Amino acid sequence: SIINGIKIHFANSNNAKELLLMANDYFSKRLKSRGLNPNTSDSKNLPTSVSVSVHIDKEKKMASIAQLGDPIVLIISRNGKVKKLFTQRKCLEDINGYQLAKKMAEEKNIELRKALQNQKVAKILVLGRHKENLPDGSGYGSLNGKATAKLYVSEETQPLSELSHILLLTDGMVPPMKSFFGHPDWSKVANGILDLGLKRFYEERVFKPKESDSQLIKFPRLKTHDDASCIIISIN
Repeated sequence: SIINGIKIHFANSNNAKELLLMANDYFSKRLKSRGLNPNTSDSKNLPTSVSVSVHIDKEKKMASIAQLGDPIVLIISRNGKVKKLFTQRKCLEDINGYQLAKKMAEEKNIELRKALQNQKVAKILVLGRHKENLPDGSGYGSLNGKATAKLYVSEETQPLSELSHILLLTDGMVPPMKSFFGHPDWSKVANGILDLGLKRFYEERVFKPKESDSQLIKFPRLKTHDDASCIIISIN
């Protein structure tokens, strides 16, 4: 039934961007059927998601990839080279909230995890939700049914002949880092996923290190665990 639903609603899309906007429009219609108009509602009151779509054109032998929000897209070429597509916009509210929590933890000699639960910090962190799909393009993209989502969609096209894999993942699937402002080694992430498989990679490289640092000291972050998802597309 899920596959049939996808065919009914999205089979006519010609590229990944169109597919993503069709999904956002479908989401909008579902919300309106429940009495909630996303275009007149504050983003913080809407269900929201980051989103990524891949459209394979077998005739043209091309893959178009579109992103909305901050999902991570890694492509692996036939020669094994790993490239991260799209530039993720840093959420200033997350940065400001983390810095305030860190300052509180140091001044009050409390755990960072406890400082992150402070009401002042929480208010800063939630401000980012207000900026999802702002009509002037200055906010953050998300799939929440707003028509202005189209301003935040990024798309790239890749020849299938040059690709071996496309990896789609959320940031909760990325191994924790010793700096809040650090950047992952995407080659290690991609190769680790392919070598170990999703289950083992997540358990050994992501879950266990985070679980061993529940106080958020060794690996500074906003919460112990985050939503972790990953899809591997193999190109034969």
